[in-house]
Amino acid sequence: MKKVYLLAAMALIMMGCSSDDEENFPADELLAGTEWRYGTFHDDDYLDVTPTDSINEETMFNDLDKFFPDVELICTIGEVSSTDEENVSQGELPFIGSRAKLTFTNRECIYYSDEGVTYTTVEVVRHHSQTTTYVAQSYTSSVDPNISLEVTKDAIIIYQTHPYTGQQMEHVYLELDNFRHTKTWNETISSDTKESCINPQEETFGYQRNGNEVILTNSSKKWIGTLDTDAWTLSFMQIVPEKKELPTFSLK
Repeated sequence: MKKVYLLAAMALIMMGCSSDDEENFPADELLAGTEWRYGTFHDDDYLDVTPTDSINEETMFNDLDKFFPDVELICTIGEVSSTDEENVSQGELPFIGSRAKLTFTNRECIYYSDEGVTYTTVEVVRHHSQTTTYVAQSYTSSVDPNISLEVTKDAIIIYQTHPYTGQQMEHVYLELDNFRHTKTWNETISSDTKESCINPQEETFGYQRNGNEVILTNSSKKWIGTLDTDAWTLSFMQIVPEKKELPTFSLK
């Protein structure tokens, strides 16, 4: 009977020893679940190589709607024609020194650093064009009799005559090529960017915090840091294997 009790007690002890997983390990009230960074990362909007739609259209005067509200220019609007083009761009975004981050779990600190990012972007751009053919015509404004509109083979022109001096001014509303005008615009229909880090490195440390002192250790390194809870920064000095100052990390 004593043997049964002993075996049961040993089983309970073994269960207690094996329950020191991440969930049951006491969490540091300040550091656990936080991330601290040095430098700028992709999700900080440093890298922005995603193409955006671009539209290339003419800027027109507002005089047409203002002075010719009832005029509909006689024209023939052609169909929209489209062609696709694949663009490939490559580049490298190095960082001054490096960029790094510290991620704290309940029991470990994961240190990650790299020197920048290389990227390749493949985008498919659809080029659209549409030609409108106008008919030669003259119009008089229904709002102001001193303003008229004329369609020539070279342009659509708005004329304004001074009521007292008779001086005539003209504004080119839209340039034409033998009565034709072609509007073009671009549409990005797909885009894919692949990135890879330059010289990435990752290390795992155990950590202890005593007040504002934070100590990181693993089999080959020991860092001693100071936590500033006013500025929310972490400053470290490596003392093993050699003494050197490390960058200051800021809370993300």
